[in-house]
Amino acid sequence: MANIKFDCSLDGFTDNWIEVSERWTNAEAKALDAAMDGGWTTYIALLKKKVTRCRLVAGDMVIEDFNDVTEEVIDAMDLVLVGFVGGILQQAVMRLKSLGNVSARVSSPQAAGKN
Repeated sequence: MANIKFDCSLDGFTDNWIEVSERWTNAEAKALDAAMDGGWTTYIALLKKKVTRCRLVAGDMVIEDFNDVTEEVIDAMDLVLVGFVGGILQQAVMRLKSLGNVSARVSSPQAAGKN
C-alpha cells in the first residue's frame, strides 16, 4: 500500500495537498487523540512524523516540506486551509481502520468443506 494523499477540493485551495504515511501503530493512533488535546504545537509535532510530502499555499508562502510548518505558519493560513491540515491525520487513521475492517473475510467450516 502506498502513502495516502489528500487533496483539498475547495475552489481556491485545489493546489494544496498532504501525503500521509500509511504505516501507523495503534499506539500512534492513541497519541493522535492526546495530540489533539495538546494544542497545535503537539499536533504539529505528530504531523511532522506522519506527513511524507505536502504542498500548502498560505498567502505568499508555499510549503513543500512539512518540517517548515510552525504554529506561526498555521496562524497565517486561511481558516479553510487550517481545517484541512487540522483534520488530515484523523482522516488517515479512519481510512486505515476502515481498510482493516473491509479486509475481514467471513469463513465457515462448511465453505472450506469441513463439518
